[in-house]
Amino acid sequence: MNQPRTVRPLGKMERSAWIFDQASPFNLGSAVDLHGTVTEAALRDVLRWCQIRYPLLRSLLRLEKGKVCFACYEPNDAPPIPLESSSGEPADRDLIGTEELRRPFDGMRELMIRVRLVRYAPDHSGLFVTFQHLIGDGFSAANLLVDVVDLLGKAAAGEPLPEASPLPFPPMLEDGVTPQYRGWRGLREMVKCQAKVNARMNELGDMPAPLRNDSSVPFAERRVRVETLSFSRAETAALIERARQEKVTLYALLVAATLDAIHPLLAESPKKRPTSDRVITMPIPTNLRPFLSINGGMEFGFYASTVDVVCKLTGNDDILEMARMIRQETKAAMKKDSPRLHVMPTLAAIMDWRLFFSNERKGVDRAARFIASMAKYSSTSMTFLNFQKLSRQAGELRVTEARGYVAPSMLGTAIFSAVLFADVLNVHLSYNEKQFRSDDAALLKSRLRQKALAVAGCSAAVAT
Repeated sequence: MNQPRTVRPLGKMERSAWIFDQASPFNLGSAVDLHGTVTEAALRDVLRWCQIRYPLLRSLLRLEKGKVCFACYEPNDAPPIPLESSSGEPADRDLIGTEELRRPFDGMRELMIRVRLVRYAPDHSGLFVTFQHLIGDGFSAANLLVDVVDLLGKAAAGEPLPEASPLPFPPMLEDGVTPQYRGWRGLREMVKCQAKVNARMNELGDMPAPLRNDSSVPFAERRVRVETLSFSRAETAALIERARQEKVTLYALLVAATLDAIHPLLAESPKKRPTSDRVITMPIPTNLRPFLSINGGMEFGFYASTVDVVCKLTGNDDILEMARMIRQETKAAMKKDSPRLHVMPTLAAIMDWRLFFSNERKGVDRAARFIASMAKYSSTSMTFLNFQKLSRQAGELRVTEARGYVAPSMLGTAIFSAVLFADVLNVHLSYNEKQFRSDDAALLKSRLRQKALAVAGCSAAVAT
């Protein structure tokens, strides 16, 4: 077999994602239901097209002179993307998503992507795409899913696939980290940022304990589980209408409802003393978006892996007011140079200090413990993806039940992925079952639903 020709070291941000994966599987997944004829042969052709187009889908990892590097095959030399076929029931979706997120990738020996086709009926299939966070993020997953569905639709209609034009291999990510946030200077900036955050928290009271975040649990045992909360068409319409009335995004409204729902769990922490009404999470340390859709990209609400510092002032239990506050925070973060944007790039640069954090197991474990200590107050976060462009007929295929998953890894104990598809909102809760119990998950889902519907209730008649 031909060997990969393109080799370059991992950037600092990429290496931090690799370290996270060494500590606990750090996978992302997307899924969709396809109604119509989908053959394995057609799916293999489509995956080959995507592999030719996107170089990270034909890349491995290798050690070169002590450095972890990407090694990319030429388009015609790459091994095919693994495809597994099975049968199942639509009710198995969360179980399948859980299984795929739990299975690690050995990037040194295999491609960091796999696909699973599950037959629910002769004309109804579930398509699950899972990859390591090192090669992409939620935005990448959405665009890749759009390409796969569009090309499968062409194949089902008997149309030939368009010619795949290979994209260049993406450059290192540290190009986006300015000198003031590198090295010792970056460490000082990070400490200054943490001081600002701590000062803000001190104004509001003691920090609540995280949701059973037990740092003594071995990383290998932090296993993800997926559960889904669905809103009906009428409920989704009411939520959207309420967000419009309040001039906030649906994302901001959902985050506000999440924070309001999760606070009782924080307040019931083992600290047993008054706490401020807030949730702190940390941003995921990578922002890889290598997949550029053949249809010009997706339209999103506000994309974010987490809300890094979102607080609700003590005594203020108005979800709508908090949603407006979150909307202001996200707009400000997009417009100005905020300290929160530099915390994780700085951490990535620190983890690139090979003297302390080598590529050997000892160094990886030390880096993992370092990040775990920084994120010990993490509890939950919300990702919002607008899959409206998937809610249509794709050739001879009808598309339903679009989903998005991300494994919490060590950065938090629970992650919500809110996916707006057609006129239905599905919220997927991924959590580490060794740190976040199933009864907590059931309680949190129930509270989130109650809070969201209570906020949307006054708009239900208008929306209907």
